[in-house]
Amino acid sequence: MPPEFDRWARWAYEQAIQREGHVQFDGLWKLGGQYFVVCPDPAARSSDGRPFAEWFMNSCRPMTSPVRLVMQAPPGSERVPERKLEDALLCRGSPRTHYDLVFDLSNAVPPDFPPFTVRDEPPHKIVITFAREISQEEEAVVRHAYEYIGVGFELIIEVDKNRRIPVNFSEIRPSSPGETNIDIIPGRWLGGDIGRSLRWMQEEDEEFWRSKRVPILENMSLTPSAALSVDWFNPGNSCVIDAAVGEYDNLRTYLSLYDRVLLALPLRERFSEALSGLGVNENELIELIQLGRVRLLLPHSIQRYPTKWLEAVAELAPGNMLLSRRLALATILDSRRRIPLLFPPLSPYERYLVLRGLTTMAEQMPASSIKDWMLRISRQLGQGWAAQEYTLSRRGALATSVWGLGALGAEMVEHMWGRDLRLEMWSASMGVEWSGLFGAHLFPRTLGEYDEAPACEMLANIYSVHGDSPVHVEQARTLSVVGGMLALDNKVPIVPFAREFSSSDIRRLRTVMRRLTSENMDEDFLRKAIDDYNVSIRQYERRPDRLKVVNLIGLTAAMITAFGLVEGPVRTYLPLMGAMLGPLLNVAIDEGPAKSESVGKIVDYLNGVLAGGVPPEAVLVARAKKQVKILKG
Repeated sequence: MPPEFDRWARWAYEQAIQREGHVQFDGLWKLGGQYFVVCPDPAARSSDGRPFAEWFMNSCRPMTSPVRLVMQAPPGSERVPERKLEDALLCRGSPRTHYDLVFDLSNAVPPDFPPFTVRDEPPHKIVITFAREISQEEEAVVRHAYEYIGVGFELIIEVDKNRRIPVNFSEIRPSSPGETNIDIIPGRWLGGDIGRSLRWMQEEDEEFWRSKRVPILENMSLTPSAALSVDWFNPGNSCVIDAAVGEYDNLRTYLSLYDRVLLALPLRERFSEALSGLGVNENELIELIQLGRVRLLLPHSIQRYPTKWLEAVAELAPGNMLLSRRLALATILDSRRRIPLLFPPLSPYERYLVLRGLTTMAEQMPASSIKDWMLRISRQLGQGWAAQEYTLSRRGALATSVWGLGALGAEMVEHMWGRDLRLEMWSASMGVEWSGLFGAHLFPRTLGEYDEAPACEMLANIYSVHGDSPVHVEQARTLSVVGGMLALDNKVPIVPFAREFSSSDIRRLRTVMRRLTSENMDEDFLRKAIDDYNVSIRQYERRPDRLKVVNLIGLTAAMITAFGLVEGPVRTYLPLMGAMLGPLLNVAIDEGPAKSESVGKIVDYLNGVLAGGVPPEAVLVARAKKQVKILKG
């Protein structure tokens, strides 16, 4: 009996104990070449209501695997140990299709490794074919990679110089008409249209996944900073926009409220349309990325984006791009901190013990909504745990919502309202997860009449259960208010605007606009509040910058002279000192608010008093409007 069947039996057993955690199991046993899953309960049923034995044989066990279900271990049999967590994380011992094997091998060898193809030969052999002779070092590399992913079959390496080796993904996995493959394609399959800088970033992302996946996912105590540099975290001063689908406001509006916009880049087919909606062109967006005012999140495979444009970004600002696999690891670390059961660093058997405990506790409760909810959640956790490692290895950041927060939210909706909203919850949860990861505010998407805000609000509440780092979901009308008050449109040159709109003013303006919208939920009250603001703004605009008009230096010098606070020789120089310090004070009044939030508050307060009691918040908005007007020319 070849060794790979031992692993397939363990894989089948571990799938069963995770996907059907309510069933009692007593381990996997071996006698000779046969394997036995012990299930003492003959009346056990699967989650879909079928007899458990039927479910196991038809929906869980790989065909030809020598494993079957029994009520007790046969005499003389020995218990088979479950896989370790590392084996599960690397999908060692899991059944693989031809595509799976080529995919995993391609990720396990260096990106410049010679092209190869794979086939199986009866009865239990895998043949890897190269089109040229390979060195001893190269053979050692491929054999190590093969052992590392844990296939189990005998490996044969051959050279066939007449064999054409596929090198592009479209040749390795041809797509059917209308089919979209969302796997994260290995860099060696991307073809020659990917530039050097972008290809290097893809390879770096793959190497990080290859070398850090196990140590990061095995450790419950790690924080997202284990996967990302600290400059990615800017709590409260950034926002997330998932522009892959949906409609968004003008990018200038977001830049007036946040130091940084985390933009999930639109896919290639709607890139131009999305940029038009954001009011920015390709070159301007690159400049904003170079400035650090915009950073890119790239959860999809790199070839699904406009690669020529992305190559320019990779060359000019590689530190402001985040690719899928690293984003996935960081998201998982943050999810664990918030909801530890979503991605627990437990072996398959340890996960089963958790599931068994949850279901046993629920089954002992009287019939109630809480009991139904616990049983539903335990089933969902088990389904997710059984598929997490495989899905993450294939789809990177696109997989976290499917088996994480999105799945949890979908179960809650179906339990409470009987509606299947999995697609909506999966989509909304990505933005919520990223906002939680970066400490950013989230602006939900709209698509025609569909508004993602309610789903985002619900998921954000689930994700903020501990309260120490809540996810903030922003109201869309905050954008319309600030855009209208500042007259922000495409006539405002966006790059100069991003340079000159200072961080201190951004933070204060965001506070003002959020308070304005949150304190006036009724639209009539909001319009009244905006009208009152505009009255104050017009009052200030009639007497702007009065602090510079008041000769503070001259007034101070006159008071010093009048009260005899200095001796005669010094008194002689006071006028000269006033003439020198006056312009410096005016510069401080002009530039101080942009440098310091505290200075801005003082200057705006004094200017408001001198303008006849205008609130400092109205002075702030008036200054911002003036900046916009100047930029418009």
